[in-house]
Amino acid sequence: MAGILCVLDEVTSGLERFHAPARRRKAELRRCSTDLCRSGEPPTAGLQLGKDRGLPETTTVEENQRLRKELSASLTMQKNLQKMFSNQGKEKEIMGGELARKAQELQDIEEHLSDVKAQNERLLEKVRLCATEHKEKKSRGGGDAPPAACEQYLIDRNNTLSEQLIRTLDGYRALKRKVKDLQEEKAKVQEKVAEMAARMSKGFCHIRDFCRRLATGMGNAPAEDDDVEEDISSIENVLRGLMANMSSAVAGRVGNMEFPKAVAVAEVPTGSGKPSVVA
Repeated sequence: MAGILCVLDEVTSGLERFHAPARRRKAELRRCSTDLCRSGEPPTAGLQLGKDRGLPETTTVEENQRLRKELSASLTMQKNLQKMFSNQGKEKEIMGGELARKAQELQDIEEHLSDVKAQNERLLEKVRLCATEHKEKKSRGGGDAPPAACEQYLIDRNNTLSEQLIRTLDGYRALKRKVKDLQEEKAKVQEKVAEMAARMSKGFCHIRDFCRRLATGMGNAPAEDDDVEEDISSIENVLRGLMANMSSAVAGRVGNMEFPKAVAVAEVPTGSGKPSVVA
């Protein structure tokens, strides 16, 4: 869990670095592209000159802002998925500990049951031996019969042990049913974990598609957007590492359950000519 928390902190710091250049750019001053009207020139000459110089279009800025908002929403959704997945992993660990404790209790009860059976068999042997001696003395016609108190004590002891054995068997059956119920709950938890892993993989695909669109939309952006591309690449690397850590941690605990592999790495060409790594 400590590694997962470190990765989440890195994702948060990457998001802060991603939004920092946007806030700095808001305070910058830009040169007006219109010129003063000269004598004899129409008022629209300056506007025409600004268009000839290549005035940046507002649609590109709005598109970039919209794409950034979509990136923020996608990362928020990714964090929510990570939290849900972490909660499922904790529930699975709790269920596993409870199942191990019940299994240990079942083993102890089985050992106690074996001891009670052995003790009951020894007492039955003693009762048979006493009955045989009594018959032999009775057939010889000599000696006194065993005391009635001893015989009654053995009978009562045998009845007590029989009742204890019955109660132990009932407890064993009840624990067996509980173990079966816990195994069913464990299977349900494994299904939930697999579903969350599939949703995480879908979220990664969504981020990959968004990064492609962002790279395409920023094809005509200024050179200062290179910092944004570097921040996006760092966020992608952090998310890819987080997916690998979560998959390895949960796969080691669940057992033979299979998880979706991390999304393949691809290179998406951007407007600046640099490849952008997409998870």
